[in-house]
Amino acid sequence: GGQEMPAQVCQLRTEGSLTLLWADCRGDQASLLCHPACCTTCFSGSTSSLSASPGSGDKEPGGITHADSDEEVLNRLKKSAPDNGESLNNALSPQFKAYTWLVGTDPTNDAKLSDILLLQRYA
Repeated sequence: GGQEMPAQVCQLRTEGSLTLLWADCRGDQASLLCHPACCTTCFSGSTSSLSASPGSGDKEPGGITHADSDEEVLNRLKKSAPDNGESLNNALSPQFKAYTWLVGTDPTNDAKLSDILLLQRYA
């Protein structure tokens, strides 16, 4: 396993200075152990894959967004996306970055929003 994310970095998240924190959690020697309250996204795929599709059996493991671990917000956004959510499966896309920002800013609030208000915040 790897080392834990330094407490000083996690403190930046809790203080609000750092909104998003992505970490390499692949499980090899170079990976980090990161608590969900600290890291917003924890990538578990190979270095060649930046897919962010947790839970899909036919794809290589990708990003796990801790703030939306049950994927409720992600699934709601995919349902309304014109590309059926394909852009949300790519961790390098602007859509995925907007999603991680959205769930990273106030994860407890987003799941409670109506679909219209969620999409408005996402846009």
